Amino acid sequence: MATKSTKPWRSPMLSEDLTPCTDLLEQIEISTQDDEDLYELSIENVNLSNEDLGRLNFDKVIFKNCHFDTVSFEKCSFDNVIFKSCGFASCDFSNGWFSVCSFTDSHCKSCNFSNSRIFHLSLQDCNFRYANFTSCKLDSFKATQSDMSNTFFAQCSFKNILVDEVSFSCTEFFQTPLKSIDFTTCNIEGVSFSESHSELAGAIVNMHQAVDLSKLLGIKIK
Repeated sequence: MATKSTKPWRSPMLSEDLTPCTDLLEQIEISTQDDEDLYELSIENVNLSNEDLGRLNFDKVIFKNCHFDTVSFEKCSFDNVIFKSCGFASCDFSNGWFSVCSFTDSHCKSCNFSNSRIFHLSLQDCNFRYANFTSCKLDSFKATQSDMSNTFFAQCSFKNILVDEVSFSCTEFFQTPLKSIDFTTCNIEGVSFSESHSELAGAIVNMHQAVDLSKLLGIKIK
């Protein structure tokens, strides 16, 4: 079983009367002219490539069946936002802010989240392979039945983390303490750490995982 959270989890709370949006660029232009956030929108079936959408504020928004390829969301803030059945390929979310957000049946393969602040974020049935979370602060992060293989968690701060049936195969946890995180239902084959392996102190693993990790520490078990 995954570790119990130390405080209540928060989920996005959205209005039932969201404004439909199928042309995001037009809506951004309108909101920018009015000096307003992108607020209470249902953004559906939007497909964008190679656009710069940086420094925008999304508040109480749902993204549904949207696809973004090499789009910059640098320094964007997402507050009470749901991402459902969306695809983000090689998108830039660096230096961003996520507060009370969820990703369901979505992929963020090779996306950059470095230097972001993430609070109350949940992933369900998602693909975050090769994502970069370098120097992120994650507080109340929950991932279930998701793929985070080959992901980078370098010099991160973790607090209140819950992971269940998540693949961390070949993921890097460089200078990221894993104390109290329960990996017993996860795949951690091929994970890597700093030379001292100090990140492992206090991590919770099952017996099979402990045997594999012992090889990294140079321990021989008879």
